[in-house]
Amino acid sequence: MDRYAKLEQITGGLNAVNKMRKAVEKNNSQKRDDSPEAQRDNSMCLIKDILNVIGEYSSSTRQGGSLINAVGKCDSLSCTYKDLKNHLRTMDSRGPSGEGILKTLDLIRPALDSKSKTTIEKMLKIIEIINS
Repeated sequence: MDRYAKLEQITGGLNAVNKMRKAVEKNNSQKRDDSPEAQRDNSMCLIKDILNVIGEYSSSTRQGGSLINAVGKCDSLSCTYKDLKNHLRTMDSRGPSGEGILKTLDLIRPALDSKSKTTIEKMLKIIEIINS
């Protein structure tokens, strides 16, 4: 490896460390709410930011790309979980209604594989056509 490639790797490493330091400082400045759920959300955001930086400055673009894709998928699943949890918490205590089930199906759609996603989309379209 020639000197310029080594210098480029060192510079990339320093840039990555600087970005991670900024992410940690940003996370520390946002710690105003001491609830466990808020702390967990802040920690997850920090981990996501750090993994994105590592993926961005990874020595192999293939490895970095797969890491960024994995972090994106994790973030998507985390959002799906939070939305579903809030929806189920606010549902009527008498049990799920038809609209509640439809909203639940719509919320879990991002977490499914393509075949299941297509099936749910078709079900939602059919129900939308029936209701109109």
